Amino acid sequence: MSTARIHFAPVARRRRQTEIRDALNSFGMPVRARRASARVPGAASEVAAALRALGPVFRTFGSYLASRVDLLHPADVPAFGDLRPAVPPLSRTVVERVVTQQTGAFLEELFREFDDAPVESCLVWQVHHAVLQDGTPVTVKVLRPESEERWRPDLEFLALLEGAAANVGIGRDGLDGALEDFALRLQQQSDLAAEARWLDALASDADSFDLLYGPEVCRRASTARLLTVSRPTGVGLTGRNAPPRDESARAVGIAWLRQALLGTAFPAEIAVGNVTLADDGRVCFAAATYDRIPIRMQPVLLDYVMAECNHDVDRACSLLVTALREAGACEPGERLPLCFRQAVPYRHGVTSGIAGRLRMHWRIASEDGCLPRGHMLSFYRGLGAVAAIADEASPDRDLLAAAIQDVHVMAGVARFRNMFDPAQMSVGVARYAALMVDGPRLLDEGLSTIHSGGGRIKLHVAENVGQTKKSDSTAVVLALMLALPAVGMVLHQFALRSAPVRWMDRIDAALVVLFGAWILRSIRRMI
Repeated sequence: MSTARIHFAPVARRRRQTEIRDALNSFGMPVRARRASARVPGAASEVAAALRALGPVFRTFGSYLASRVDLLHPADVPAFGDLRPAVPPLSRTVVERVVTQQTGAFLEELFREFDDAPVESCLVWQVHHAVLQDGTPVTVKVLRPESEERWRPDLEFLALLEGAAANVGIGRDGLDGALEDFALRLQQQSDLAAEARWLDALASDADSFDLLYGPEVCRRASTARLLTVSRPTGVGLTGRNAPPRDESARAVGIAWLRQALLGTAFPAEIAVGNVTLADDGRVCFAAATYDRIPIRMQPVLLDYVMAECNHDVDRACSLLVTALREAGACEPGERLPLCFRQAVPYRHGVTSGIAGRLRMHWRIASEDGCLPRGHMLSFYRGLGAVAAIADEASPDRDLLAAAIQDVHVMAGVARFRNMFDPAQMSVGVARYAALMVDGPRLLDEGLSTIHSGGGRIKLHVAENVGQTKKSDSTAVVLALMLALPAVGMVLHQFALRSAPVRWMDRIDAALVVLFGAWILRSIRRMI
């Protein structure tokens, strides 16, 4: 049997390659680019039609390209966004066999209810709604048997899309990077045990962030090929019972930005249908893949999006290049800052809000050869999806900019609190512990030396009333400055006891700012 496969594989491979070439030629697309990549208006719909005809792997890759707003012109994104894998769902019999093989228990033993029809089906897995025996609503993700053997052979043939990609403005380097990342995403989707660890990180972050819902993994019904997680009761972003779209879009933006720029894990792929707003207002992401930004780069990217909000083009360009370089991107050209300054949104087919400026600048950087890699690719794709949700919810309001400013306030409050965190304070205390212990002895020795006349320091007592008043003022200023962190610590404890109250972080920050302003005013009167 194995010998037959060995002899048949090369024949099947050549047949499939010929089939793909013929399909692309029928749509007027050469396999190799005949010229440098230059976007042809209207070619996106033809390329999407060719991908649709070539099967599930090509359709899935087209759907992936829709999230690469750094490569595609905004007008071409909808053509690829409509592509779906169109993979036939697994039967209940196959699902029952996978569950039994993975857990050693029958499906009826684990679940009180199990919907046979999947709510989502893709190249690698499909998702079902179910209810555990204890009444907990869950989602069950089932990995397709032999899924990798089904999609891996076509991966090498995606390189034949060079000519088609050139018609939509994607060069060879951009296509190679997209193919590499696409294969990595499929591999990550095939490891449900790794996804469970990402969900654990989200759940840990949700303990300190009341706007995020952290799904709980059901260990008994979860393996490397089966993943069962809790499902909140709530509504989606669209539908009859959905909340006001501007409020929900802003909540999604805040939750995602907080996770990406302050948290330990964030969803790299977001679709409107995969976001749920729980009854208590929390946001639940059901993403296919997750990622994290290194701690040292989170402040850089937060400053970057704030610079975009403030229209500080030079600073935005510098910070973006720093983040891309750290993630392994090629060095940009010398003209990139100038291109950022000269870019006009409407000429690039985007809106003038921050979402449009982000897409415009990302595409300019990619065209200059500064292509994203690693976590920056996840950041691009995730933030691009959040921006699309915000734009669609309220085109006239810059909801994404408001969400970025909210997260910036959260970051400031977090830094202020860290100043008084016991773990951080212990580092400073340790440095001065020896001085604090030896202080009395050193002071005694110093006074003895001065008394005996051996010291060179002369003690001088000021009798001037003005100097005395100045010293008193200095003491008062010092006392007021010490009172500021004390107020911050009190507010921090109050916020901890009032955890269910939303936006307590903003209230803390506002009170601290007001108290600080009062201190500055008092100081000015004393001087």
